Amino acid sequence: MRRLILKFLSLFFLGFFFLPAISAQAREAYSPIAIKIQFKKTVLKVNEPITGQIVLTNSYPATLPAVFDVQLFQEGKLVTFSTTEIRTVIPGRNRYTLQEFGVPSVVNPGRWRLVISQHGVSKSRTAYASFKVISQ
Repeated sequence: MRRLILKFLSLFFLGFFFLPAISAQAREAYSPIAIKIQFKKTVLKVNEPITGQIVLTNSYPATLPAVFDVQLFQEGKLVTFSTTEIRTVIPGRNRYTLQEFGVPSVVNPGRWRLVISQHGVSKSRTAYASFKVISQ
């Protein structure tokens, strides 16, 4: 009986300590949606609009909904953060303008970085793109 209790306690403590780590890995799941950021120009003048597109490629054979975090950094500091929900990402390539995806306009000179990630998906699937705004 004592051995049974010890086995139960050891399994309980192993589960107590290792289960949260497994759960964290399960939350960082794989997604069939790949994100790509494409800019027409990577060097812009002040007040020049950012042009380009976001390409979502859905490799799953059915339509999927997805929620994305859109972060814009200037010189390494977070300037804007927004969430974009797309209810129907059809199989294949889906193209969106930067404005449709919720990327704001930039007016300040400096080095900028756009980061787009999908909710609940591994950060290895995050898309990054950098550009520079120069004074006229």
